[in-house]
Amino acid sequence: MRVTGVVRTTIVLLASAIAAMAQPLGTAFTYQGRLVDGGQAANGLYDLQLILFDAAVGGSQVGAVVLKDDVTVTNGLFTVTVDFGAQFTGQKLFLDVGVRPGASSGAYTVLSPRQELTAAPNALFSANAATVGGLSCANGQVAKWNNGWTCGTDANSGGTISSVVAGNGLTGGASSGPATLDVGQGTGIVVAADAISLDTAFTDLRYDLRYDPRYVNVTGDVMSGNLDMAQTRVLSRGCPSGQVHVGPGLCTDFTDVNGFTFAGCADHCRVQGTHMCSSAEMLAVMQSSATLDAGGVLLDWVDDQDSATNALFVNSTAPATAMADRATSTSSFCRCCANVE
Repeated sequence: MRVTGVVRTTIVLLASAIAAMAQPLGTAFTYQGRLVDGGQAANGLYDLQLILFDAAVGGSQVGAVVLKDDVTVTNGLFTVTVDFGAQFTGQKLFLDVGVRPGASSGAYTVLSPRQELTAAPNALFSANAATVGGLSCANGQVAKWNNGWTCGTDANSGGTISSVVAGNGLTGGASSGPATLDVGQGTGIVVAADAISLDTAFTDLRYDLRYDPRYVNVTGDVMSGNLDMAQTRVLSRGCPSGQVHVGPGLCTDFTDVNGFTFAGCADHCRVQGTHMCSSAEMLAVMQSSATLDAGGVLLDWVDDQDSATNALFVNSTAPATAMADRATSTSSFCRCCANVE
């Protein structure tokens, strides 16, 4: 038997459902199709095997197999009612149809391709219906089923909790009936009726440390007198403005300034809150990987704090020899250093 089928499916309201609007729709739907046998519109009795799948090809079977025996086909047309149960939940589903001559027990000829089941107008409406059964209930009413949907008073009979558990920092709770949770009183916390406060006897000392002269705020405080660091260094301080790090605890000017005598350079650095670089510091600058402005340290003044030989300047590789006799008259470049440890 060579059978082909052009199948059109839909979900419709049956006449009985139209006549009795209060009754809900079931899960059955009407399946209509056109069957061709041997190139001609089929006539007679045929058995149908209907299987639901979740994909057009392959996929998994959904629900049970539905068999329809001895279906009357006239001029190729037939109609059957099919019920796969509550399988339609909004996802795409496809119908696999098998056909064989009626009153026979042979194999079914499976038609290809599977037929996608598309939504009918009523099904589309029900998926987006804004009310239950078309009701328009007043405030305080709810939809109720009593052989049909009606509006009624919400007769809430109450209920009970399954459990209220007091977590960390809480007390109370219950496994049924009314339950109360309280904030547990702890160190530094005072709990009273409808109020929670700090225990000032516990917290004031810590609060007042902000005003203790032994402590310094991060910003805003002005110090006077000596600062006893108990032989502890302050590490990782930032460089003064315009300077760069050139080694552990040492900063120097990114750009030197020309036109200073030795004494003038010393005054210039002092005003900046820094000092002229010593020969050891200048060597550290030259040996570092720090990038300085064009010209580098060449011809910068160097101060070794020796009254006889304190006037030095840098040649191409290292601080040059003393030139104390020219310290007051010769102008050269001035570069300042700062210790930040």
